[in-house]
Amino acid sequence: MPLIPYSKDSRVLIQQAEATIQNLPDAAVELITNCDDSYNRLKNTDQLCGKIELYVNRESGGKCQIFWIRDYAEGMDREKLEKAITYGEESSGFKEGKGVRGLLGRGLKESIIGLGEGIIFTRRGRVLNIAKLWREGKYAYYDFIEKDNVEQNDQDINDFLNSDESGTLIKIKVKNEKIRIPEYEKFITQITDHYALRDINFSKNREIILSFEDLRRKLKNSSPIKFIPSNGELIVNEPLSLPGYGDSMQIKIWESPTSLGSQPVRYDPFSRTGILIKTEDAILDNQLFKYDGDQAAYYFWGEVYCNGIALKLREAAKQGKESEIIDLTRKGLNWRSDYCGAIKKVIEKQLTPLIQKKKKSLESGEKRITSRKTGEMLKNMCKVLDKLARGEFKDWEGPTDPTKLEVESLIIIPSKANIEVNEPRTLSIYAPKDLIKSVGTKAIITSDCSDIKIVFPGSKQLSMYLELNLKPHPKDPDIYYNFFKIKGRELNKQAYISCKLGNQEASTLAVVKKPTERGKNKKGFITDIKEDYISNPIQRVQYEESTGIIKIYVKFPGVERYFSSGLKEVEQSGESRVMLAELVGETFCKVLAIRKVEQGGITGSQQEAQIYAFNSEVNNFQKKYLDKIHELILNWNF
Repeated sequence: MPLIPYSKDSRVLIQQAEATIQNLPDAAVELITNCDDSYNRLKNTDQLCGKIELYVNRESGGKCQIFWIRDYAEGMDREKLEKAITYGEESSGFKEGKGVRGLLGRGLKESIIGLGEGIIFTRRGRVLNIAKLWREGKYAYYDFIEKDNVEQNDQDINDFLNSDESGTLIKIKVKNEKIRIPEYEKFITQITDHYALRDINFSKNREIILSFEDLRRKLKNSSPIKFIPSNGELIVNEPLSLPGYGDSMQIKIWESPTSLGSQPVRYDPFSRTGILIKTEDAILDNQLFKYDGDQAAYYFWGEVYCNGIALKLREAAKQGKESEIIDLTRKGLNWRSDYCGAIKKVIEKQLTPLIQKKKKSLESGEKRITSRKTGEMLKNMCKVLDKLARGEFKDWEGPTDPTKLEVESLIIIPSKANIEVNEPRTLSIYAPKDLIKSVGTKAIITSDCSDIKIVFPGSKQLSMYLELNLKPHPKDPDIYYNFFKIKGRELNKQAYISCKLGNQEASTLAVVKKPTERGKNKKGFITDIKEDYISNPIQRVQYEESTGIIKIYVKFPGVERYFSSGLKEVEQSGESRVMLAELVGETFCKVLAIRKVEQGGITGSQQEAQIYAFNSEVNNFQKKYLDKIHELILNWNF
């Protein structure tokens, strides 16, 4: 019963598996793309049926017992299967120049370990190999097994074993209690529309069949998965050169006659709006960037193809620095990097005139001027909100609530830090008590760049080296922690800040960046609260990131009754004041939560789904600020 080979503590493998596989569609994405990669490597052969079969079942309450996937592609010999099991071994051929998505060598293992346990049946030619992967407690194990020792009463397994065709069957028992599966109609939509699968689902060379068994209703559906692009007019189709790098890009944007979404794309991998970012045979992300909360942007969808991403990523992978280009939880690109940031600017530049034009076409209805009294109240509200927001994002200094931490090895939070020139940024260190018992409390902190240094506690002195003693967490005696600050003195410099405690080491990437730009006319985080009379709005309130304006859509159903004459209704109606407080409070808390996710302030994001962590932080901010917002608006003297 050997542990899965891994250069680090095996427990970290489980943490990374849970970070990557947070729901069933995550596992489906990893395994379907693995099958697609395998077919792509067979392009020059006759074995191109392209069939991929999936099966899932659903119990009452959304639990899933079994998930399996089968392809009829190249299969694996014993050597390749061993390489696939070894954690961190890249077995897809990406580094050697093959255009495949499985570039990090993690999808298969993480899908099985993240969900529970599974068996890999794979045949190459006529040679069959079988391996089992599972977890017990904090560790992950594997074993190679013989055909005679396989369960004999499983029809799916017997069908594979009795076949002479090359290919792979992966059968997973879902034991992770956090995993839930929606009902059939929603799940098939998720698998069909997931941005990372769209080219595969659209391809004429792939036949993907989903079998979905509802155990509670005793029903079984079997359907083909086929992505059909949304209706729209192609309005942008241009070749571009990436500024500062010279890499060629091709951008295409379609405009839909109807809105394609109602919520930010960054937290919805199934959204049909947004710009897909592609390289070679992979879709790596879907974004609207600064227009993510703008309802006018939800009429657009498109793609940007940039071969340079694959080249940069291949180069980084050879040095073990993939995180400079891609999020290692496989949730998209690292938009904080200079290279990805340049791509982001190109996309935003193309979107800006389109969205501005769309906004004008959506505007309708009588424009009314807010009264002086209401205007004064809203102006004061903006000042208060801006002050609260600036206080929240000054440092995010520890100690963090231990209920949000999974401290099983040495960690630094955040895992990536943007810092401003000559402005200190706080980083936190956490370690389990068991590690402290064996190696002591002294942590050694170093920087590998002289332009980003560590601040000595209680002074302005800077150094490349610091010894720091960890101390018991005030809320959890099983966790030790401390925090320190770093400071950068030159724009665009970056450094790996490392912390060593005994034989364990953790690091974070620090990059010196310009302060976030939020519009030429913006003087604060929240600059204004305005009413908007657009007809048929898709949301009731919105924070416009580029200007800092909170917009109240007074014609949204359920909102219009409180603001029939605009926001000045608050001067006469207590109910209108309550509604305004709810709308402003809702948006303010969501904006804070989004910023905290982006800046690395949510420490549980490696163990929880990002959307869960986001909702948790929204609730925390509501507890902290909602009553203050209500009090200010309700008690204002008009």
